[in-house]
Amino acid sequence: MKLSRLALVALMIASPLQVALAADWQLVLSDRNRRVEIDRGSILTSDRGTKVSWGRVVLANNEVAAAGYATIKALNRYDCQNRTFSTIKRVYLDADDNLVREENVEDQTPLRVTPSSVDERMWREVCGPPSVADLQKVADEVQKLADSMQPRLEAAAPAAPKASAPAPAKAGQPAKPATAQAARAAPIETATSTVQTLR
Repeated sequence: MKLSRLALVALMIASPLQVALAADWQLVLSDRNRRVEIDRGSILTSDRGTKVSWGRVVLANNEVAAAGYATIKALNRYDCQNRTFSTIKRVYLDADDNLVREENVEDQTPLRVTPSSVDERMWREVCGPPSVADLQKVADEVQKLADSMQPRLEAAAPAAPKASAPAPAKAGQPAKPATAQAARAAPIETATSTVQTLR
């Protein structure tokens, strides 16, 4: 059974600290003042063509005092078909990952993804096709599963029946084939028939 979009979003909003502890943050882009990262493990499909995921911006040390926080995490909903996104929740953390504040975003009007922007990079990370490395990881997992199942499949498979040998031929008679497939087709006899016109 597929979770509804509201239930999925509620689940992700209710557990930002669990998400933060289990997150595997990967760099999307950076400059001298910040790093933009995504938690690939948090990417979930909510509705057809729509995905949600956690992203974060980690500020450089010289920016932290002025901003009042070191990291801002955002739970975003991405419409992969219409190239839009909306922010659902923001969580602000200090340098020790202590909660400074969090806010649910009231205006969740979808925003267009601007070409060549940070938002477009994040949209591509969430909505784009999987990378070669991601596909290889899935293929490796499938191979491991197949290898672990092979002994069970072999044990459960019934033994194949042996093909019967052709009966020995009697003197003056041709040998009969072992199977019907090996038999030659008999000639088709044709009979004279009349064709009637259908009206």
